[in-house]
Amino acid sequence: MVPVRHVWVRSTTGLVMVILAAWSVFTGYSGWQKTVAMTNACSRAPADWPQNHFRYIRFYIDSQRLREPIFDGRYYINLGWDFGRDPLQLRMIKAGSSNYAPTTLRPNFHWDDANLMMQEQPGMAFVSKSNSHYSFPFDSARFDETFTFESPVPLDIKAVLFSNRVAGFYKPCDTITVHTEEGSAKISFELTRNPLIVYTAVLLLMVAALFAVLITLFIESGPLPGALASYFFAVWSIRALFGLTAEGFPTLFDFAIVLLASLLFPCCCFYVCWGYHRPYYQLADMGAIWCESWKAESRCRHQPPRTWAHKESDDACLHCPEDYVTRLLSPVFCMEQRQEDAAQITAGPTASRAQAFVPRKAQKTGRLR
Repeated sequence: MVPVRHVWVRSTTGLVMVILAAWSVFTGYSGWQKTVAMTNACSRAPADWPQNHFRYIRFYIDSQRLREPIFDGRYYINLGWDFGRDPLQLRMIKAGSSNYAPTTLRPNFHWDDANLMMQEQPGMAFVSKSNSHYSFPFDSARFDETFTFESPVPLDIKAVLFSNRVAGFYKPCDTITVHTEEGSAKISFELTRNPLIVYTAVLLLMVAALFAVLITLFIESGPLPGALASYFFAVWSIRALFGLTAEGFPTLFDFAIVLLASLLFPCCCFYVCWGYHRPYYQLADMGAIWCESWKAESRCRHQPPRTWAHKESDDACLHCPEDYVTRLLSPVFCMEQRQEDAAQITAGPTASRAQAFVPRKAQKTGRLR
């Protein structure tokens, strides 16, 4: 009969596994929904735009730099029809940050059909206030930009438009704040890493950590080197799934992979120390074999603490010499017994295998019943 405490342990373990599986499915589905619903274009404009005025500035965000917290992009300004048809040059100053100096831009405007607009889209660098690519996959970025406009005539930008073209990111439109006044504009927005990418990266790392333990502890010594080599190269190939290159190394994801590769060494050391007596634990009828061995020592004077082997044994198994259990679990004992007991353990019947585990003291005195 299975003890109650073992039933509770198995029930609790099963419940935890079901909860983790449900959480994983819900998280993945939520990330997929956000991925499908994401948009690449956002805007902030007054209610009368563009009916009464057509002045706006558009920002294109094209790519992420690998070694700096900067996203490269472009900008485009349209002044509409309120400033005449004569060519105009504007001096625009982009405020700097703690590590970057201010940037001065000089866009030129020409009349085209019905608007005074730029003829090209010059480049612009957007400096992130939060993380860089080194924090992948947690490299979502926030931007706080301040622009000052110097022109022959007073200039105020009425609308701000955004276009996101960075792979693996989406722009939450509800995070955009724009404050414009005559001669300046303050803009804040965010770029968020695709949640499905974050979920996939974390899940793969967790599964890889689990397999690192299972491979090193539960694979026989013969195929173990090949399994470890396959695991090592398979883990590093995960980087290619997310488009990571040597130029962007090392990211936080790379650091986690290095930790997984380092985990193989202590697991292998534990395998070497534990591997000598591990085949004895793998026998399906281990409880019965130990029971037969312990019956031979039923006249012992002291009782060791209960172990997992007692759970399916009869009362006769509850009395055995403490030194015998210690010897049975020691690598030295297993090394001595491995050669002489190998054939009986693998090919012999249960009775023969049970006899192989009888203590040598019992064999000499003939106390086996």
